[in-house]
Amino acid sequence: MHIAIVGSGAIGSTFGALLARSGQGVTLVGRPEHVAVIRRDGLRVDGALGDFTVPVAAAEALTFRPDLALLAVKTQDVAAAVQDNLAFLTGVPVLTCQNGVRSDDIVAERLPRETIVSAVVSTNATYVPPGWVTVAYLDMLIVCDAGLDHSSPKLKRVTSCGNLVHASALRGRTA
Repeated sequence: MHIAIVGSGAIGSTFGALLARSGQGVTLVGRPEHVAVIRRDGLRVDGALGDFTVPVAAAEALTFRPDLALLAVKTQDVAAAVQDNLAFLTGVPVLTCQNGVRSDDIVAERLPRETIVSAVVSTNATYVPPGWVTVAYLDMLIVCDAGLDHSSPKLKRVTSCGNLVHASALRGRTA
């Protein structure tokens, strides 16, 4: 399985680094300066999770159809991020990773609602210099799609990514 993280700022980079460190195939999609440093030096993470650097693929634009996409941009950038990547996100499960409540509706204006999985992020991270994130705390990523059939193939694709819905799995342990 290959996971694309669209919006590789603090939260997206944190999830990407932890998923890559646990052996998942990940591509971070982010700003040019951030991508250049990650390609050259890897992604550095420090803070509550310790200090480590992980090699991870990074690109300025999504250029392939992933098995799963995490949408980790700020809510005000959701519409543009989906529109810019529409060709590669259509038909792909998209996990919305915002701390607001409108993202799913914004995404559903462009993608079928049955491909959208809603989540709430309870993590505090900071991205200041390119290629580096500091994690103050990593609590959890909670899939909160109440109308979702938990035996559905869509949810199975999401949870097969190292039990993504559990913070302990993001830290590289099994949940």
